[in-house]
Amino acid sequence: MQQGNPPPPGYYQAADGNWYPPQQPPPAVPPKGKSHKMLYGCGGLVVAIVVIVIIVTASSGGNNNSNNPSPSSSASQTSKATAAATTKGAPTPKPTPKPTATPAGPTLTKQQQNAVAEAEQYLSTQAFSKQGLIDQLDSADGSGYSVNDATVAVDSLTVNWNNEAVQAAKAYLQTQPFSCNDLIQQLDSSAGDEFTVAQATYGAQQAGAC
Repeated sequence: MQQGNPPPPGYYQAADGNWYPPQQPPPAVPPKGKSHKMLYGCGGLVVAIVVIVIIVTASSGGNNNSNNPSPSSSASQTSKATAAATTKGAPTPKPTPKPTATPAGPTLTKQQQNAVAEAEQYLSTQAFSKQGLIDQLDSADGSGYSVNDATVAVDSLTVNWNNEAVQAAKAYLQTQPFSCNDLIQQLDSSAGDEFTVAQATYGAQQAGAC
């Protein structure tokens, strides 16, 4: 029966809004919503997604563990790197030089040793200045040594030349009188004893001429 007309007795209104005669079953209304087949397909997709997520998470965790060393391993590597940097940056200690023996005096040749012996003989007989003694050893009228041998021999001696000047001044005063200046000049002259001016002055003063 169509809607809008009054229903005859015994008719009933079905869920679709139409009126049906008695004992006539209403047509089945298909249920709303997804079918079981659709639900099963969605459930399988969800399970697959969950499995993929678990696999990816496990892989990421494994890679992180392999890339990130343990704290103890990192500390050990840091200690080794620090020790290597310290060893490399530290200056290398220099070896302590061995003490060297103090060099001895010059070794004299046989000629120079002879010149020393003769110089000591000259000094034991009369007073000489340093230059006067060298000239005596070097002179052809004296000992005839070379200038080098005579100089080396005299330099090797330990002589107080001021005292030699005093002795020379006294020897001059024993032979004849001298003024202070004349005695100094005699002691200092190249034709005399060849003392230095200071030595000659000291000798004249100590001898009593000044």
